[in-house]
Amino acid sequence: MPQPTINHKLRIKRLTAGMTECQLAEAVARLVSAQTGHKAALDGNYVSKLERGRITWPNSVYRRALRELFDAATDAELGFYAARTRRDAERWLSGPPPADAAPRPSAALLPAVRPAATIAVPAPETGAFARPTDDAGRWPR
Repeated sequence: MPQPTINHKLRIKRLTAGMTECQLAEAVARLVSAQTGHKAALDGNYVSKLERGRITWPNSVYRRALRELFDAATDAELGFYAARTRRDAERWLSGPPPADAAPRPSAALLPAVRPAATIAVPAPETGAFARPTDDAGRWPR
């Protein structure tokens, strides 16, 4: 796994404002709460992960609050970028290559991904919980 790139832009904005990571987290949490009515799960550790590049694309509510707080027009001004996902790679591998493109690696080289977890829900007729199964009637792993 590549080393994360430090987000100097966000760190400089925070330090210029004279805020600690915890103070920034509290300010963002207040803005998120005012905008959405929900409590934000944000703390100094999360801000540290943003600055260390462990998180490069926070959720849209946090990005909007940070842009408002630092008067930034774009996410890029705060050093945020969307990293490629496995879904992007699969889409790239499955599509037709451009005429001048280099050969693509096989999709078999990508590691297997487990399907998203399913949630048991009460069956309307019995009230009992139904266990989701695959086509063969087995509990999915």
